[in-house]
Amino acid sequence: KTDLPLHAQPPSTSPQKRESRIAARRQFPEVSRCGRITAQPRYVVFERVRGKLFTVKREPVNGVFCPACAPKLAVQATLFTWLRGWWAVPMGPVYAMAAIVRNVCGGSRPREANARILIHQARAFMMRGDGDIARAVAEQARRYAVTPETSRALTLLIAALADRPVRRLRWRLRRNVQAVLLQLAPGIGLLMLAVLVHFVLSDPTVEQTQQTRAWHETAWSGMVETFHEIADLFAGPSVVPGAMTPIAGISAAATPAPAPGLYHVTRLKANVSAGPEADSRLLVSLDRFASVEVTERQDSPKALRVIAPGGVIGYMAVDALAPGLGSIAEQAWCLAHRGSPVVNGTVLHPPPGGQHHFIIRNTTHDDVLVKLKNVTDGRSVVALYVAADAMAQTSGIPDGTYWVVLATGTDFSRVCETFTRDVRTVAYPHTRTVMAHFEDNRWIGASIALTLRPPGTTYTPAENIPPERFRD
Repeated sequence: KTDLPLHAQPPSTSPQKRESRIAARRQFPEVSRCGRITAQPRYVVFERVRGKLFTVKREPVNGVFCPACAPKLAVQATLFTWLRGWWAVPMGPVYAMAAIVRNVCGGSRPREANARILIHQARAFMMRGDGDIARAVAEQARRYAVTPETSRALTLLIAALADRPVRRLRWRLRRNVQAVLLQLAPGIGLLMLAVLVHFVLSDPTVEQTQQTRAWHETAWSGMVETFHEIADLFAGPSVVPGAMTPIAGISAAATPAPAPGLYHVTRLKANVSAGPEADSRLLVSLDRFASVEVTERQDSPKALRVIAPGGVIGYMAVDALAPGLGSIAEQAWCLAHRGSPVVNGTVLHPPPGGQHHFIIRNTTHDDVLVKLKNVTDGRSVVALYVAADAMAQTSGIPDGTYWVVLATGTDFSRVCETFTRDVRTVAYPHTRTVMAHFEDNRWIGASIALTLRPPGTTYTPAENIPPERFRD
């Protein structure tokens, strides 16, 4: 039926007799699967793959389908391929995946064959007197016409229907979405099964277990602290009219010791001792905001048994600790004590003096704090603030071997010499050694110069480091 002469002029669209309409109806191409007559037939080719040992057989499933039949054939071909297409080496999985992807995308639709079918369909609607549908079908044929003969026939057909409005035929999208989900269901099921097996069989490492435990303890400490704050808001005064006051000789109930969990140091320096007594042997001294773990509730209200950084186990004074992680407390404190604003070229750590220069060119869109650290002791000899798209330099760098670390972020605190939000710390692994030499009755130094470039523009040998390595 699709090989009829394409240049035959369409008959007149004037009213016809019933017998003529019945004869015209026979001109419609029927759908291969259901035998229906549709305004949107398509010649579609699906593929199913059958694999067996070293043999792969690729079988086409083709025909003229309506919007309701095409998704069903696609699902059948895809499920057949999921079941039978993998069992051949080495090309079985390759051909199977290619067929599944092609079927999920709607199969292949030969353009010339579909153009002829749609032109024939449009003429059949004209013979029946449905000029509006005929025009819509002819417009769909535009996408498939490739040969000059088909294009010329389509031009004549559209010219004959020029007085008809251009309509858009509705496509059943929901059915297509359901078909796609059905075709992808086996793959999604296999992926979920693989993830489940991975989690069931994998054995978490000690580090992962400790991280999970620390996270749980941090979350619990935060919940307890929040609960106490809410309770304080709703609590009344400590002494109310009519309340009983302590009687002389009878002490009030003792305040319970802090509960186990994560705490941080609130003093500038706090000692960890070998025992709860004041004269116990000193084990280590911690700086403010250092995090410790209180392991158990103590009977003594003055000292707590803690695990300090490095695994040191000892006792600390109760009034030197506060609940919560030190990093969170430090961030809040630094944000509240930002100090005076900094500008490009501000030197926060003046160098001790020397013959060398430190030059930073910042081509990124973020302000950075750059430190030059001594490889020997890890201390910074200079800290230089460089604004976005700017250059800054300083002098007085002594002889030595150095490496460069920098931090970016927002809300810079001059008091803490760090960013308080969105902090990212990186380091340049390559070190630089500078030594001044005496020439022409004067000392001549070198320059440590570095250009910071935006990520993705060029290769930059920088690596992320924890914030602790950035600090001194």
